[in-house]
Amino acid sequence: MDQRKKARAKVDYATRCRAPAAPVDICLNDVSMSGCRGTFGSTPLYAGSTLKIDLVDGLVVPGEVVWVDGNEFGARFLIDEAEAAPSADKDNSAPEPGRA
Repeated sequence: MDQRKKARAKVDYATRCRAPAAPVDICLNDVSMSGCRGTFGSTPLYAGSTLKIDLVDGLVVPGEVVWVDGNEFGARFLIDEAEAAPSADKDNSAPEPGRA
C-alpha cells in the first residue's frame, strides 16, 4: 500500500532536466508538491544527483534524485511548498495599461 503523505497527479509529460549541467531527456509519470517519479532514456540519472527539471511555462524546479531502479527514478523537489503553491492573496493580474 502506498503511504505517501502528498497526493500525486498522474502525468505523461516528456521534458528535459539538467543533472547537474548535462541535459537529460525524461518523462514524468507522476508529480506531487514535494517530488516526482519518471523515466530517463540513454543518459542515466544517479541517486544523490541534483537536477533542475523543466516544467510548464518556463518553470524550472530544483530537485534531488532519491532513488533509481533501471531507467526509472524518483526525485524530491528542493523548494519550499509555500513557494510552489499559488497564493490567494497575490494579485497575479496584469497591470492596467499605462501602469507598471
